[in-house]
Amino acid sequence: MEFFNLLDTQIHHYLDSATHELFQCKLRDRALMEMPNFSWCSHCQFGVLHESKTLEMKCPTCYKSTCFKCKEQWDDVHKYMSCDQFKLWKMQCQDGKVWVYLAKNGIECPSCRFRFDLWKGGCLHFKCTQCLHDFCGGCRKPFNQGSECGFSENCCGRGLHAHHPRDCFFYLRDWDVERLQQLLQHNEIQYKSDFTKGPFEGFFESLRTTFQLDMETDEEDNANDKTEDKEYLVKIINANVLDPVDLYTEEEMTTELLRWNVPSPQKCGEESPQAYLKSLQMKIKQEIPLCVK
Repeated sequence: MEFFNLLDTQIHHYLDSATHELFQCKLRDRALMEMPNFSWCSHCQFGVLHESKTLEMKCPTCYKSTCFKCKEQWDDVHKYMSCDQFKLWKMQCQDGKVWVYLAKNGIECPSCRFRFDLWKGGCLHFKCTQCLHDFCGGCRKPFNQGSECGFSENCCGRGLHAHHPRDCFFYLRDWDVERLQQLLQHNEIQYKSDFTKGPFEGFFESLRTTFQLDMETDEEDNANDKTEDKEYLVKIINANVLDPVDLYTEEEMTTELLRWNVPSPQKCGEESPQAYLKSLQMKIKQEIPLCVK
């Protein structure tokens, strides 16, 4: 902030008034977002300095209320339930496909819990528009810049990176659909075989028509279908806390141990390949357990 304040004094002579005013507004917003009692109103574009200890935050501009903790638009029923219960109540009470769509595809910032919607299928690195927190859209692990990450010395030479668990979509998106299905079948988990069909069939096409979006080519549609298939399967895998290590090859297990700085067990001379795979698997499960979501 000191750097940008100094920069402001140096560049305002060269900027037109509108651009300079925008620059100052951004500086102000950045300073406000660093204050622990500041939050944006969920009804309008203004922010509020919330001094009360109650969850209800009233906006002096639009006179509407927002929950200071979960950032949801306020309802008096929230007084009697937690933020998670309130979100569930809102989804159960609201009609229409939009709420179902947001529940299925919405992204919630793990830092400030602001919820927004992005068209997924590409990069899993997300930056919250409110608190600027960098996180993974698959496992919600933070993305850290090089030396800011204290996991190991190797992180210092890396750029923006996160330490994803092995069941994160960041890794499992590289599996083909058949292998993801095999992991579910291996654990006797039921799932829809025709998982591309459902309540959202035709919904995305109606959005494109409503907002006059360009239709994708067949090749792009097929790629998106594959991504949606994988996202569906990985959601079931994560919900049941299934461990992908059950289907790992020896090379994948060695890579997993190396990734978390865990030494691989020594292979005995008379040990069979199957027995060594089992010892690698047990080492991973004991030393690098999955985090329950």
